[in-house]
Amino acid sequence: MSVTTVPHWLRGANAFQAQAEAPAHPSAHSPARAPASGIQTELVNLAAVSHCRADWDDLCARALEPSVFLESGFVLPAALHIAVSKRPLFLLVWQTPRFGAGRRLIGLCPIQLPGFARTGAARVWLSKQSCSGAPLLDKDTADAALRAMLDHLGARTIGAPALMFTKVPQAGKSAVLIRALAAATGRRLDLSGVHARAALTGGPVAEAAFDAFGSVKKNKELRRQRRRLADGAAVTFVSMSAVEEVRPAIEEFLRLEASGWKGKCGTAFLSSPGQAAFVRTLTRDLARQGKCRVDMLLRAGQPVAMGIVLSSADRAAFWKTTYDEDFAAQSPGVQLCHEISRQQMQESAVSITDSCAIADHPMIDSIWHERIEIADMLLSVEPGAQPRYFIALLRVMAAGRLRAQARHVFYRLSGRKVS
Repeated sequence: MSVTTVPHWLRGANAFQAQAEAPAHPSAHSPARAPASGIQTELVNLAAVSHCRADWDDLCARALEPSVFLESGFVLPAALHIAVSKRPLFLLVWQTPRFGAGRRLIGLCPIQLPGFARTGAARVWLSKQSCSGAPLLDKDTADAALRAMLDHLGARTIGAPALMFTKVPQAGKSAVLIRALAAATGRRLDLSGVHARAALTGGPVAEAAFDAFGSVKKNKELRRQRRRLADGAAVTFVSMSAVEEVRPAIEEFLRLEASGWKGKCGTAFLSSPGQAAFVRTLTRDLARQGKCRVDMLLRAGQPVAMGIVLSSADRAAFWKTTYDEDFAAQSPGVQLCHEISRQQMQESAVSITDSCAIADHPMIDSIWHERIEIADMLLSVEPGAQPRYFIALLRVMAAGRLRAQARHVFYRLSGRKVS
């Protein structure tokens, strides 16, 4: 295995340039192929994968690494509410038992195929609202499923030289598997966009560490702001997880977000009908499965800060937050984050909560002191260092640099902090 970290000027780019247009595969699926005994792969479109939702959900229950961003309840609405030309294909890996009837889904990956004939990398499709681009793999057959995916992408009909995994937690089982497969098979592996984002673990030890984190001065200021926020009105924290509660809470979240800077910049969910429909659908679907919670900090019964927490198995994600900017001087977003932190640390079923934040986030990094290392991983489809792989690597590096520059300009123009 050859592992390379790209030059420092690429670090900090959260993701590379997305594929420009629709894949050149308009049919419902590509012919299934059998890379190994009892294993078949196929490439299908959004309509076809929707019919496999029960198999998909079953795979999530036995995933190598749980992630709400791999759940059908997240991926399907994300893909459905974008332009048809931008929708991904889905690479499925099936295993047929030697004895017994039926087959079982052991791997699923939303894919964007190369935009450049045989010189561009295929990539795990990532919604702009997602925070992890790893494949969904069965924990017992993960190695075989990943190898089958690479075989399919390297076949003559596709011929991709590399597969890009974006925003992958480097301590997670998916990253460990990718590195092990590269080492075992002599495939080239390059890392870029390496950064860390805040995280929170639970339990009594973590709660004690959380209480001790931060200076005496900061904690005193936070208490003073809480008193000012409560001046003449009751301040309460409430959580909603039932579908009938989540639906109206999400409408309140959308309204509050659109009233602030995101609404002015045109990046609020309500600024795009498709994105608003996406968040309504996914929160409703995940709430039905007990995987979505909306938290609110209320002042006199009105929300001044709100957050959306998503979960899958023992992993949670502090996905979105917003606050009433009329109360900015009292830091309602920070107050809410403290309440959510205590809620998460008391959830016995949750081992870790991902902040989903950018690196060096000015708010969450000062509250959550644990970190998850994130990186983009480019893996060659075939063993060895093929010339086409290096062309794909150069394209990825150039695209990453352009996105980093564009992001810097956006934050400067919008007046937000550049991280």
